Amino acid sequence: MHNQGCSCCSNRTLVLGINSIVDTDPWMIPYFQGGYEEAKGYTKGSGKYITPICPDCGRIKNKPMMIATIYIRHSIGCSCGDGQSYPFKFMFNLLEQLNMEFIPEYSPDWIYPKRYDFYFVKSDIKYIVEVDGEFHSKDNSMNGQTKEESKAKDDYKDKLADEHDIEMIRVDSEISELEYIKFNIINSKLSNILDLSKIDWLKCHEFALSNLVKVACDYKKNNPNMFGVEISKLMKLSTTTIYKYLRKGSALNWCNFDKEQEKINKKLKMQKIVGNKVKIFKDGVCLGSFPSLKDLERQSIKTFGIKLLKGAISLVCHNKSKQYKGYTFKFVDNEIINK
Repeated sequence: MHNQGCSCCSNRTLVLGINSIVDTDPWMIPYFQGGYEEAKGYTKGSGKYITPICPDCGRIKNKPMMIATIYIRHSIGCSCGDGQSYPFKFMFNLLEQLNMEFIPEYSPDWIYPKRYDFYFVKSDIKYIVEVDGEFHSKDNSMNGQTKEESKAKDDYKDKLADEHDIEMIRVDSEISELEYIKFNIINSKLSNILDLSKIDWLKCHEFALSNLVKVACDYKKNNPNMFGVEISKLMKLSTTTIYKYLRKGSALNWCNFDKEQEKINKKLKMQKIVGNKVKIFKDGVCLGSFPSLKDLERQSIKTFGIKLLKGAISLVCHNKSKQYKGYTFKFVDNEIINK
């Protein structure tokens, strides 16, 4: 009861060193154009409006935004953002920390184009996890969907999951705060399925505040020859999502990405793997050369009267087998193959 009457504890009165943004939520500081000096003058729930700056791309918001709204959304809705919510990224990192095999944005044929947040299998039981943000219990002012419509969609998704023998777990994430979501995860069915004692909750929070567009672009920037599909596997996100992130980041000069050029590079890489000439030998005598392993396999019966498989030929070329059916083989440009 004492705390309810304390203007500092209820954030009605600002007390630097106790309840200012720089004390309670320093992650918000980069959103203030005046940085630390400006942020220290407000509490996280302030109804004051500021014109924020994006901490990732440096763009200044084209219209003022309430400080409390930035705190609630953990975002200013900048176009450089990844489009994923704080609760979604929080749960994503939690499952990653447990080294779980899981599918984010799970959209099997029977629910498409709708999707679930996460799907995984544990002890032969299939699970779906939905992190229910604020618009599951409130009207969504951004898309005009009422809370009743949200409830109907949730009920439909629950019904289909049940019909496919998948256990549904919903985690209340109405408030995008570390302690709030942590409490609700610990008190959900997940605590009986996963070992949550191993979780670094602060790490979940930090990941939830990150911009996945920038993460994907950093992979590409630091590894220019890495393909989108490889980044997709590392980040456990669909290739469609990764390509969207890379295109967005390329426009911001966060990385250099051209999807058409990537297709060409991927084709060239495959040609290096399977398109080099290969020679065939019998008793040390060269019997001829072929444009590729596939060509040698295709012409082997006609030319040598015996079926030679490209996989077995490749083992000899890579010095993993001494010979194959009495023949030996060698790549003409073996140094390229072994790069």
